[in-house]
Order: sequence, then structure tokens, then C-alpha cells
Amino acid sequence: MKRWGLSVVLLCGALYGLAIAPPVRANASLCGTNDQLFRAVRRPLATDSAPAARAMAWLKQMMEPKRNQGDGSTITPAQAYGFDYQAKVSGRFTLAHPRQTESATPLTVPNTAHAAEGYRGTVKGTAPTGANPREVRAYLYSDAEYEQATVAPAVVQPDGTWTLDLSPVNPAFAGSWHFRLYDKVTGQQIGESWPRPVTYKNLEVQLYAVSDKEYLQATQPAQADNTFSFDAVGKGHKLIRLYDTATKTIIAEYFKPELVGLIRSYEYAPGQDGYGTPRESYSYVYDQSLALLVAIGAGDRAMADKLVHGLSVIQVKTGEQKGAFPASAHQLDYTGIQQPIYYTGGIAFVQYALIRYMEKYGDQQGVRQMILDTFRWLETMKTTTGDAAGLFRGGVRIDNGVKKDIAWHATEHNTDMWHVYERAARVLGDKQYAQKADELAKATVAKLWNTPEGRFNQGYNDSSKALDTTSWGSIFLNAIGEYDKAKQALAHTVSYKTTDGAAKGYTPYLTGNYVPTVWFEGTYGVAQAHNIAGDAATARAILTDTYPAQRPNGAWQYASKADLPNELTNANSVASTAWYVLAASYPEAIWSECRAALATNPLDPSAPNQPTQPAKQSQFHGLLADTGVSLWQFVLATAALLAGGMLAARYARRRDTGYFKPRKVLD
Repeated sequence: MKRWGLSVVLLCGALYGLAIAPPVRANASLCGTNDQLFRAVRRPLATDSAPAARAMAWLKQMMEPKRNQGDGSTITPAQAYGFDYQAKVSGRFTLAHPRQTESATPLTVPNTAHAAEGYRGTVKGTAPTGANPREVRAYLYSDAEYEQATVAPAVVQPDGTWTLDLSPVNPAFAGSWHFRLYDKVTGQQIGESWPRPVTYKNLEVQLYAVSDKEYLQATQPAQADNTFSFDAVGKGHKLIRLYDTATKTIIAEYFKPELVGLIRSYEYAPGQDGYGTPRESYSYVYDQSLALLVAIGAGDRAMADKLVHGLSVIQVKTGEQKGAFPASAHQLDYTGIQQPIYYTGGIAFVQYALIRYMEKYGDQQGVRQMILDTFRWLETMKTTTGDAAGLFRGGVRIDNGVKKDIAWHATEHNTDMWHVYERAARVLGDKQYAQKADELAKATVAKLWNTPEGRFNQGYNDSSKALDTTSWGSIFLNAIGEYDKAKQALAHTVSYKTTDGAAKGYTPYLTGNYVPTVWFEGTYGVAQAHNIAGDAATARAILTDTYPAQRPNGAWQYASKADLPNELTNANSVASTAWYVLAASYPEAIWSECRAALATNPLDPSAPNQPTQPAKQSQFHGLLADTGVSLWQFVLATAALLAGGMLAARYARRRDTGYFKPRKVLD
């Protein structure tokens, strides 16, 4: 009986060990067999949430136009003035700090009623005296000041008093009375005419109309009663400023333009290329897409809705390029200023983000039709003949109304498109997209993979070494089940490592003329690739190495050093900052789809078709998804533990009833 009990215990232990043992299949743990998603992206990568929180706050700030903070003073217009408004603009302002006042006119008129329109009597006032004699002259004001020759100038007396007789003026003449002080010897006017309100010294109100840039409409001294009024303004978003003319600083600013939901891509500092130019308000659609993926990952519906609306506004509605998106558009002048270049890669990112939006929130804002229109355009970019058949070209540009094809075939664009097709098959429920994904995977690996060097080329017939084709390429390879190639590609990223002061990361190029620099956007792509490959430790190390380079406002630069010939700026960047948030906090939000290790490899033509929809799983299975333990393993382990528990209980009962006798201790 004792032997039987011991045997059961050993059997239970063996069964439990078998149950909890990890799968022995190589790379089987990378992709979930039920949901067809990378296992590693189901939880945040970063352990410190503070950098991502600061980054997220900065991204939301970039949804708003560039504004000046001032010193705490405020401006409140009388009403909201729209883009097309062109009439009177008025309002009030408040000052955060006391300021000195002054009068622009040297004259005083105690009884202001005597200067009213229609008055024809005597006017008395005071004026400062000087070395030369001075006199006061009378003017009627309508649209301008008109001197009245019939009124004899009033001589300023030694005590500063003066008197004018207005009775000679024709009663039919219209206008209110203005008065000016003159030096009788030089004939020069002294100060401004009366009446003039008391104003703040060295402070003026500025009115602008903003479209592609700021257009100054008018200025006026800031009145001590804290009001302002302009007769008219041109078309454009209305911008009002309080400006200190002595220190040349902005004290307060009102700017609430009509926004459609475009994010500013860069924040330029003085001295950086782009500062003070319309590029400060450019929104690149690639950056717009990344911000949308961040919003989706964060579950920020309001932010996501705004970004989708911005994309809907700039999507081409008619003509040959219908369904496409311009490379960039101005945040404020979004219809007037667009970059007429339609890049396949950028539009693929838009498409992926729109599909993910629809996946999470449904067909809102007509997003399904936007997706279908974009697919129609993207299909026109696929090469169908020649050696590059099956690959996607770079896109189309419009130069002076003339269409020019971008003929190169970039690896990045094609791997982007695989993720688009794969996700579309799942979200739209259309098997044709899964088939297109399989076809594209075969063409991409066959025509763009560099076998001798174990990496992707930059493009077809282009063996240049570019980081994104290697890091993003490894994600794509892991997604389609090409695990050996994925390891080679990811290993190749080591050669791109670089350090620039406190910044550590990866440089974008190893061939051609380039400036060695830490490319933060690309660096976070490498982190995402390591995380997906199951190496979370390396991925976290990559993230933490960049923390010293995070700007005080939460942003990361596009690159640590500018390389303008290669279009690398060192300005604060939406692309870099969004990529950090995605890699650190919401890795599932981008390129999380994969073909499970036990499922069909799309590169094996003899294998059966891959299902386009993930298998339905129970809620219970979802609890096990991140553990690597399958449902049958869990059941077996549970059964083993229960059997062991029952045996132990039986043993205890027999011991308590004296079934087992204690051994006698030998001398």
C-alpha cells in the first residue's frame, strides 16, 4: 500500500511537471495560435509610466496651434470671429502686472461736450509751454482730420491756458472737434491731436489674419480702459496680441482658430531650420497616423475622433488620386497648403490606422468608405509586370500639374502594406485581403531579402543599408513565420548603434553621405522589434537609454543632430514621441498581427489556406494567453494537483486513526 501511495505521488508530480513545461516548439510562443497576435505586445513594455505620460501630454498639445504663453495677461474678444469674417473686431484685455500709463496728446479739454459734433461755441483748455511760442488749431473729424481755416489759432498763454472760438465754422459742416498743438516758430506738431485716450506705455494691440502665415492687419496703442477696437480685418483665422514695444515680447495672445483635427508634426526652436516658417504648422500624414494609433492604444476616443476627422478633410475626394492623402497639409490652411506628393508608405500607415480605428470604434465618420477608397488608390501603386511584379511603387507626385510616378520599390512600403492587408482581412472580414497579404509576403521576401548579408535591402535593386528596413523588416518576418530570417535581420541592427552625448540609440543609415546621429523614431522601432521577438530586457534597455534625451516638455527630437540633406531635423518630433508611447505603453496598437507558428506559413504554397479571422476564444483562455500555458496543460496540472491533494488527505485520515504505526527508535 505504501508503494502504491508513493507511486501516485510521483505520477502526480510527473504529470504536473509535464503540464507546466513550456512548449518545445521553436518560436511557438511568439504568436498566439487563437488570436493570431504577438504574445509580447499584450502588456506595456516600460516599467516607468512617467516618460510616456509626459510624452502623451505633449502630443495632445501639438493638436493645438502654436501659441505664445505671455506673462499671464489675457485677451477676450467681443465674439468668436470666423475665418471669413471681415468686419469690426473689438474686445477687452486684462493685465497680469501693473503698467505705467501715458497720454499721447499734450492737450487737455476739461469740458469735452464743447468738442462734440455740431458745437460752435468757445473751447478752453491747457497745454504745456516751451521755449518757443505755441498755438492750438481746430480740426473737424469725419473720415480724417480737416483743419478749419476760419478758426483763428489759439495762442498758448504763459500759464498754459488757451481759448478757441469755433463760431465762424459753417453749421452745415459735419464732424466732431479735434485739436492739435504746434510750435509757432518751426511749424512742427507737438504730440498727437486731442482727443486721445490714456494708454499704457510701450504697449500695443496687434490684429492678425492667419492662413499659411500671420498677416498683420492693424495696430493701436493699448488703452488704459483695457478695451480695443479695429474697424475691419481680412479673411483668415483671427489672432490678437498684446505686444511690449520696448522689450519686443508678447504679453498676451488670443488665438482660437477653426481646427479640423490635424497635428503639428514638429516644434521648432529659434535657430532651427523651419522656425518662423509655415512648416511650423505642417502636419505630415505619417505623423498623423502614428498619433491616431497612440490615441487608439490609449483608448482616447476624443483624440482619435479628431485625428480621423482631420484625415477625412484632406483625403482626395475626386480625380485620379481619389482616396489618397497628400504627404502633408497645413494645420490651419489645410485646403490651401498641401504637399502634392502621395507616398505609398505614408498612405499605408494612414490605412492601417483607419482600420485599427474601425476595429475599435466601428464604422464612425464614414471610415469604412475612406478605407475602401484608399484601397482603390493603393492598388494602382502595385507593379504588375516586369521583375518587380507584385511589389508596391513609391507613389505619385504632382509637379506644376504634371503627374510623375515615383518608380522605386521600397522595402518599408511593402512590409507596411502586408500589415495593412493582414489587418483588413480580420476587420473587414474579406478573405481577398488575406490572399493579397500572402502574395505580397512571397514577393517581398523573394525580391527584397539580401541573403548573403542576412537583411532586407532598402528597396528593389537598392542594397543601401537603412535601419527601418532591418528593424521593421524583422517584425514582418516574425509575423509571417520566417523566424530564422527575422533573427538575422534583428541581429543586423546592432551595427547601427550609436551614441551622441547623453543620447543612445540607433542611426538611420550605414551607406551614403549621412551625419551620425541618434534617430529616435528608428530607435523605438528597434525596441518594438526586440519586444516582439521575445527579448523584453533588450527592448526596455533601448527605451531607458533614451530617457536622458527626453525634452523637458515631454517630447523627443526627431534626431539628436540635424542632417538636412537627408531630411533629418533635430526639432521636437511627433513621429519620435509617438513611437516611444507606442513601444513603451501600447505595443499592441501597431503591427501586432501575426500568423501563428502552428498555422500556415504563407510562403509555403503546399500548405492549406490560413483563416482570415482569429479563432473565437473563451474568456478563461484569455487569462492564460500571456503565460504560454495552453488550456489542456492547465487542466492536466489542475488534475494532478487535485489527485495529490486527495492522496494527502487520505494519508492524514489514516494517520489520525492509527492505521500507520510509528517506527520504534533503535538503540
